[in-house]
Amino acid sequence: MKTEVSVFSKKKKQQAMKVIEKMEASYEFYSDEVKKSKKLPDSYFTNFLHESTKQEVKGGVISVFTDHSIVDTLKGDYVRLNTKIINCLRQYYPSLTDNKEVFKSNLQDIAGNPRPVRIFSIADIDLSQHKCLFQIILIDPFHLVIPSDHGGLNSREMEQQAFNSNSRNEVCMSTYVENMQRQR
Repeated sequence: MKTEVSVFSKKKKQQAMKVIEKMEASYEFYSDEVKKSKKLPDSYFTNFLHESTKQEVKGGVISVFTDHSIVDTLKGDYVRLNTKIINCLRQYYPSLTDNKEVFKSNLQDIAGNPRPVRIFSIADIDLSQHKCLFQIILIDPFHLVIPSDHGGLNSREMEQQAFNSNSRNEVCMSTYVENMQRQR
């Protein structure tokens, strides 16, 4: 029996994370659509890549496509949904409602250190089987869905700077990964 955990309060979040941390986690893409890049200028969002995109970011995208287990859900966080976040996530998960639990996670390397790509997923929790299936619903290589303060800039300034730096990107994530896999 799958159970959706409602965790909008901090106390409930901590309780839910304790349960999820002890579960067997698996990962999958919600759909193949998640692998495709989109641009939403009104929401200051893009996940298109460019040849000049940092290699660590492009490598992170490849890693998500090839090894979902690098999504660091144990250090992940629940997302409080707002209009912008909902607009971005609905591009990939159209049935998203404001009461659906969404996780925001970074990728981790072999040593457990964070990598620069952010992943949004929903969790299907099966308490009877002690399992949690994370369905990846959005890949955010530039942290544009939920920008944060960085380098002396506030989150709004970071959002504008990151979007302006990447708004002309035209390489779809799936195309980039396919091309890299053909070269191997």
